[in-house]
Amino acid sequence: MISCEIVIGSTRALVITDNHEYVEICREEIIKQRNDLTEHIRKNPVFFYSLESVDCKRKDPEIVRMMSRASYFAGVGPMASVAGAISQLALERMTEAGSSHVVINNGGDICMKPGKNVTVGLFAGEGKRQNDLCVRVPKNRAVSICSSSSKMGHSLSFGNCDLATVIGKRGEICDAMATAVANRIKTEDDIEPELNASVKRKGIYKVIASINGKMGFAGKSFDFAICKDAELAKKIVGYAK
Repeated sequence: MISCEIVIGSTRALVITDNHEYVEICREEIIKQRNDLTEHIRKNPVFFYSLESVDCKRKDPEIVRMMSRASYFAGVGPMASVAGAISQLALERMTEAGSSHVVINNGGDICMKPGKNVTVGLFAGEGKRQNDLCVRVPKNRAVSICSSSSKMGHSLSFGNCDLATVIGKRGEICDAMATAVANRIKTEDDIEPELNASVKRKGIYKVIASINGKMGFAGKSFDFAICKDAELAKKIVGYAK
């Protein structure tokens, strides 16, 4: 198994796969999608700045159409789904090329189809209860696990959520939904209604969120495991204390 970090512009992705050939396919796909998106934004700057959904055209690049649909689905701006969209497209190209094991962690937004059972750790900040949880993903299951925080990272958030994690079918949808959930959780009382509403959406399997030491989850797919990794923070791509 090969583990490699790909850094291209603001994209910082940890890729785990079964052959160097697939790492290069991943790198080429990231470059292509970033170029397509950059050119579209040059012509349509509102796509970058908007905090609401933005229409697209059939002739627009694939990544633009994906992000536009995700923005409508979750009720956020299209750029809220960029990392998940890039990961999703890279995953699809790698599996189409024949890779039997793909894990792409693009700054905490993960798309995977692993060739063996794996566990994915959750990190909500130093000393948070959510750090004790791992999500079990069975082999050959294509899934996305995307997270957003109102307290960590550089992304804009209107909530007060330590961490919102969305597990679902597609990366761009999970990424946008994680942003939306984190935006809407402002108090502990928001956790239950927000999670129950979000997990009813098509393609969403499980939603997890925490605030001020209180944690909740909704959904039936995917089991949890207990994680007691003291070095977890050091393993999070893009995390800086």
